[in-house]
Amino acid sequence: MNNQVIRLYHIINLLPRYHVMTLTTNLLKNKLLDKGYDVSIRTLQRDLNALESIFMGIESARRDDRSICWFWAEDAPINISKLKIKQQWPDIRQSSFNGPSPSNENLYSDAA
Repeated sequence: MNNQVIRLYHIINLLPRYHVMTLTTNLLKNKLLDKGYDVSIRTLQRDLNALESIFMGIESARRDDRSICWFWAEDAPINISKLKIKQQWPDIRQSSFNGPSPSNENLYSDAA
């Protein structure tokens, strides 16, 4: 999986809920470094701005010390906290496809 996609996933999950003015860009950079992602502040700012434009509910606010904090809005329409990254993807090139499984049959119902 693309490292940038996984990094964005971690950013989304690190954001606190409504208006907790504790997660500055610098602190978020350090938390990502703990997870193995060494990115510049500018890259992180671009990531946060991109996420803010994609997801309704990601907000930022300037603190008295002029640092910017990021968080999920109180009325954010989605709850990301239960998302998990699948650690191993099946290699579909080596598997045989025998049609839809019972759990995803409805995805193929209109294909006929």
